Order: sequence, then structure tokens, then C-alpha cells
Amino acid sequence: MEIILNTNLFTDEQKEQVVPQLEELINSLASSLNIVSLRQVIVPANFTEEIIAFQEIHNKLKQGHRTGEDGTAFGKVITYNESTDFSQTIFLHEAFLASLYSENESLVKNIVHYIQHELGHVHDNFYTNNIFTHSLLNGSNVSRLQFLLQDHSDNIWSEYFANRSSFYTLTSDILESAYENVFNQIKSVSEKVIEYIIDYNNDRDSLKLINNLRLSTDYLFYYSAHLLGFLQPMREISGDGEGKFEQAVSTLISNTFFQECWTLMDKALLNLYKKYPNWNDVYELEELNNAVLQCWNDLGIFMTMIDSELYIDVQ
Repeated sequence: MEIILNTNLFTDEQKEQVVPQLEELINSLASSLNIVSLRQVIVPANFTEEIIAFQEIHNKLKQGHRTGEDGTAFGKVITYNESTDFSQTIFLHEAFLASLYSENESLVKNIVHYIQHELGHVHDNFYTNNIFTHSLLNGSNVSRLQFLLQDHSDNIWSEYFANRSSFYTLTSDILESAYENVFNQIKSVSEKVIEYIIDYNNDRDSLKLINNLRLSTDYLFYYSAHLLGFLQPMREISGDGEGKFEQAVSTLISNTFFQECWTLMDKALLNLYKKYPNWNDVYELEELNNAVLQCWNDLGIFMTMIDSELYIDVQ
């Protein structure tokens, strides 16, 4: 593993000290993870530009990175083949690295957790790379609906596992943020879907409806996966069912459109985790696919395949 500091926030002399310290931290956080495929950790001077340049060099079709709804982005794992070997590189925002040297102890603990989260992705990518073939993930030999569902399910599993594998560095700040993110997304999706259905009834543009629905629910699934990645190990540690925090989550979700989907996601992710990494193929995600479809149905948008055509019904 090579650590590359392109950031200008540190002098060359400081970088000589930071590199071994960051390497020691990473190895410590990854003690129970498989990071054999991690080739580099890069701290860029320009986060987005250097990520896209790296993706272009390695012929990645999807370029860029996910950002939070506030426009922030702090970490990105990129998979690629280096001399035919499966390889991975982590990009960490320079603000992450600088924050590790903050006098704010709570901030430092949060950053440590986020770094471990990215290492969880590295571990998971190593195993799922051999399970989820590129042809299946890119939609070959699957229906259009199956592809739409498994695209979400793949991301849900990935975020769930990354949080579950970094559970022991979880802070109260991050847990509270995960709760608030789910709450905000349930409210946001509820409001947006009304607009989408009105637009669809006016213009009958099914492609626009599908794209809007996917984008709108994407962050809901993303943050829900984060929260479930924390709740399940919390539940197992307590050993007596729901604790006070999970009861608060249940209260939040009950009597919303998301209640059934949440229950199905919880069950599907737990079943996947129990078998992991001994999966057969991408069809292991079928139970999770059903949870995604249930969410869309409960929002009043129904999709079904008839022969090779995708049909939509709005209620």
C-alpha cells in the first residue's frame, strides 16, 4: 500500500511524518478486514479533479463521486485492474487528513470512523468482485426492471456493510446524523413523489418518471443502509430486542410509506450478512430487490415486465 499526499495543506517535512502515521492508522483499523487489494491511498489537492483523472486513466465508465445533499464528499474507493490483478485505491479529502490533527477530539473520532468505513468498502469489493460479474451488474441477461432494482440493491449492501464493519468506531454524532438523514429523506421523498406523479399524468413520460423516482429514493436507500448497518450490531450486542434508540427509529418509520420497505431491507440485509461472503451470484440480492420494489409500490408507482417490455402503472 502506497500513501500519496498531493495535498498542499502540509509541508514536505510534515508529509514525511504524516505518511507513516496514516499508514499505521489504516493498518490498525483494517485489522479484521481484507485490504490486500488496496494499492494506494491518495490525498489529492483537488478531490474531484484528481478522482476523474484517475478514473479516465483506468477507463472507468462511471466517473465522479457521490456527494452528500449539502454538496460535500470526503472519500471514494475506486476499483480497477492493475496488470490484470484486481486493485483498489482510496481517495481521501484533504480536509479529512487535516482533521485528524485537530484538537477537537470528537471530530478526530468521527474522521477515524469515516476512514474505517472506506476500508470496509475495500474489503467488500474484494469479495463481491468475484461474485457480481460486470455483465450482470451492467444489465446483461437481466430484464430492465431487474437491472433497475439490483443497481440500488448493490449500493444498499455496499453502504450497509461498510457501516457494519466500522461499527466499533461509531460515534454518537454519526449515529444521530444517520437517524436524521433517514427522517429527512422520508419526508423529502413523500413530497417529491407527488410532483412526479402529477407530471407523469400530464406528460406520460415514463422515462422521466423512472429517473426521478430512482434519484429521489437513492439517498433514502443510501442513508437507510447506513442506519441499518449500525442498528443490527447494536441489536445483537444488547441481546434483548429493541433498545431505546431503535424504538425511536421504529416510531419514526411507523405509519409512513417506508415502513414495509424498511422491514424488508432489515431482514434481507441480515440474511445476506449471515451468508457473506459465501454468495453464489448477483441473484443473492433478490430479497433486497423486493424491498426496493415495495418502496416504489408504496409510493404509488408500480412496475412490471411483460415479455421484454417494462410497464408502469401509477395510482
